[in-house]
Parts: sequence; C-alpha cells; structure tokens
Amino acid sequence: VGAEPVGVDGAYDTLAEAGFGYGPTFQGLRRVWRGGDDVFVEAVLPDGADPSAFVLHPALLDAVLHGIGLAVTGHPGLDG
Repeated sequence: VGAEPVGVDGAYDTLAEAGFGYGPTFQGLRRVWRGGDDVFVEAVLPDGADPSAFVLHPALLDAVLHGIGLAVTGHPGLDG
C-alpha cells in the first residue's frame, strides 16, 4: 500500500543495448514498485523452467535483482 509503480517496459532492451544478453529464461521481471526505501518486485519463471533443483532458481533471483536496479537507478543493472 502506498508504493508507486516503476515502469519496466524496455528493461531487457536497455540491458541488451548495454551488452547484456538475457535469454527467455532470464527475462522474468514483470512489475516493480517503490515505497520509500523499499522495493517490491514481481518476477516469474517461464513455463518449462524446472525450479526443483534449486532453493531459489538463479533466473528468478536475477530477475529480482534487475527490478531492484531499475527501481534504484532507472536502468536495470546499469549505474544510471
């Protein structure tokens, strides 16, 4: 409640332009919100990704980190 949405459109295009190529499995970022110092991220694994071998699937963790980067700098994984 009270968190503001952060736009995620084009996040993976921005990363690709910076030289970071992410395949479909690693493009799970869906939504991001920021409320003060808190960041909330919605990320998903694509159909067919098998999470059973992991406590936290690396692709899901990576997508969450992209969301945090986007909320903090305006550019996921970039220093703004």
